[in-house]
Amino acid sequence: MNRVLRTAMVLALVAGPAAAQAPRPSGRTVNLGMPEVADDLDSGYAPAKLPPLRPVGATQYTARQLGEPLPGIDRKDAAQPLPGMDRSGVAADPYRPFSFDYTFLGNADVHAADAGSVTMHEVNMQYLMRFPIWDRMVLNVKPLADILFVVGPSGTDIALPETLYKVAVDLNASYNINECVRVSVGLTPGIWTDFQRVNSDAFRMPTRIVVAYKVSEGFYVAGGLYYTDNYYRNLLPVIGVVYDVNDQVKVEVTAPPRARLVYRWHDDYQFYFQFEGGGDTYQTTYQDQSQMLQYRDLRIALGADIAVRRFRLFGELGYAFNRRVRLELQEDRNLDGAFFLRAGTRF
Repeated sequence: MNRVLRTAMVLALVAGPAAAQAPRPSGRTVNLGMPEVADDLDSGYAPAKLPPLRPVGATQYTARQLGEPLPGIDRKDAAQPLPGMDRSGVAADPYRPFSFDYTFLGNADVHAADAGSVTMHEVNMQYLMRFPIWDRMVLNVKPLADILFVVGPSGTDIALPETLYKVAVDLNASYNINECVRVSVGLTPGIWTDFQRVNSDAFRMPTRIVVAYKVSEGFYVAGGLYYTDNYYRNLLPVIGVVYDVNDQVKVEVTAPPRARLVYRWHDDYQFYFQFEGGGDTYQTTYQDQSQMLQYRDLRIALGADIAVRRFRLFGELGYAFNRRVRLELQEDRNLDGAFFLRAGTRF
């Protein structure tokens, strides 16, 4: 009996480290488009592909295959990242579910007499969870928080809140109709406000439906509708095209506006040129009254995405232009263009 016990203990000691060092799945998912219509369009380089073709009646979708969605329209509104967007170039990866990024928008003058200038800082955090429901369907749940710090205006023409908050949960269900077609339905209930005097206007629930179609290997198209749930242009069309030129170059064009040219130098190193919309809509307080505030801009940038062990790091340097602040109780104002810097990680 003692010999049996000793043998069992030795086996346990040997098997323990081996199990602890067992390799994790090596697959990597990516988000190539406006990350708001979560996970229909990938934003890294590696192309998301459907499972190989099988005879009719024999199709089976594993949890890992469902975790690698068809490109379509994905952190997270026209001319700005959709609520819940995944704005970075970092891949949406079930094994790196947490993301964090910081954006600095340089000082810019407001277009009005005695309006002064404005500087902006933005911090964004998200956590991605995937729940396979059955062999053809997966539910993505992404809690997110975003804080926009507004320094200025330094003049007296308009008054802007010092801090704007977005706290929401992005829910996206994707269903594989067959080997080439995927339908995704998503909504993002949350609060967009300065938390000074919160009312029902602070609650929004942007909703979208997107159909992604695999035309051929490396060529995907998508279309649908997006309901922004704000006070300006509520219903927008969704259009997307993703094309793998070769093993190293990928082109993405989507609307609401986002375009990206990606060059993969190595599996762990990729570089991209990007055009996209920025901004969001918030419920704020002005002179003890509720006021809707909407900030919009367009951005061009050069970026790099690098894998370092279990981390993916990215950085972007670009220019924001066509900047405008819409105010419900004050005059709308345009802002000068400004350089911006964005950096973040996913792990």
